Amino acid sequence: MAVLAISSAQAQDATQECSGGRILKIESQADKLKEEPQPEESVQHLHYTISNTHGIRAAWIEVWDRPHRLPRWPVPIKTEGEVPCQGCNDTEETPAELHLAIYDPAIPVVCYEGCRGNPHGAYVSEVTAGKKPEEDAGRGAPPAYLMEDPQLIGPPLRFVEGSPTTGVVFYGRNLIPTTRVYLTDGADAWQKGDDALSYLSGKTLDLRHIQVTIPREFLAKPGILAASAEDKAYPYPSKKSHPQEQKIIVVSKESPVLEAIEPAELRADASREEDDQKAAVVLRGRGFTKDSDVAFGGDPTSMSSLMADVTFVSPQELRAQIPANELKDFSNLYARGIPLRLSVFNDNLHFSAPRELRVLPTIKLKPEPLPAFIRSIAPYPVPMMDFHSPAFLELEIEGDNFRPSDAVSLRYTYYERTKLRTQYVSPHQLKAWLPRELWRTHRLSFRLVVQTATGLCSAEAFAKSLE
Repeated sequence: MAVLAISSAQAQDATQECSGGRILKIESQADKLKEEPQPEESVQHLHYTISNTHGIRAAWIEVWDRPHRLPRWPVPIKTEGEVPCQGCNDTEETPAELHLAIYDPAIPVVCYEGCRGNPHGAYVSEVTAGKKPEEDAGRGAPPAYLMEDPQLIGPPLRFVEGSPTTGVVFYGRNLIPTTRVYLTDGADAWQKGDDALSYLSGKTLDLRHIQVTIPREFLAKPGILAASAEDKAYPYPSKKSHPQEQKIIVVSKESPVLEAIEPAELRADASREEDDQKAAVVLRGRGFTKDSDVAFGGDPTSMSSLMADVTFVSPQELRAQIPANELKDFSNLYARGIPLRLSVFNDNLHFSAPRELRVLPTIKLKPEPLPAFIRSIAPYPVPMMDFHSPAFLELEIEGDNFRPSDAVSLRYTYYERTKLRTQYVSPHQLKAWLPRELWRTHRLSFRLVVQTATGLCSAEAFAKSLE
């Protein structure tokens, strides 16, 4: 049966002219009811009109969340009618965010009760990769491309006073091409009258790394600097309102120098907790004092990183004992996967550059499996699909430490996840296929259908707002 559309396809009411001049119209209250809170027992009504009922054999209304039809029920054949919408409150909601992670079955997990053996398998390196489109977003709404605010979360960076203009790479999350990095001259600066931050020219490398240039004037004297990230869409940030994220420490030229660690490597079982045996190392260099400490990890200024067992021998030699937990992973099942970094610490502006102490696996303590790490996702942001989209959207994931058994996963809630079909390409690349049904818009439509001897005619009204 030939038909002619009179009104827009995506409106809260729709009118259709059928052959012979019959006019069908259907109206929905879906959008109006969403404008203000409604009681749980409230029922949406659909109003319909049929200009001429002659020759109509049957009439019915269908509710769609395309491509899926939801309820269908017959309606009286009359020129005007109103019926409650059956099942209109039962449709799925459009997901608010798309969280992607890697399920890495090689990673040990901590289990506190009901455990058998040594459980493995963890979701790691989660990224917010998509968001529900904002409807009627106001001027103050975040830009559509911004999934979450950028952050710098790396360990402190060390420079020596008088260093030249230097390029560095900051580690963070949600770093995109519109990310900007700002620098201030330390914690006290937030309380000073000058409310401006210094912009650092840079280039985003991926979601986790941004390369910036620090001018030499910031490195001219000892002190503590702080860098922070912001998107260009926001007003120029101020010291009083913007959080400090990345610490940059300019140490004195008189800082100690760590030249060597002996031995340069230790077996993972060189220290044993059961009999309180600790492996001994000798640190050689210059500028050591009787108050010098030895620090583990990336932040020598943190009290938790300082080693307890340190013996001063001379300004050129310290001796330290390495506890067993520093040579293994957190589960104590594997040898530490990355070298142990040691620094000599005199105070917050006098500490050495770190040196690495390699940890060797043993027969019982295999190398720690390093967790999968997402650097980038393409496309990004992941566009939300609709019923016109293909059944699957191919995603390319780039990063590090990928294994053939890894799977890309999607998180619905804090606990609910599903694994996507995943193809291992290399240790640095995965492909995954995101089903349309897991990441698409849900928009109700209401269809009035009449049947005559010559066929069917229908009018379909689309809700303007998403579920």
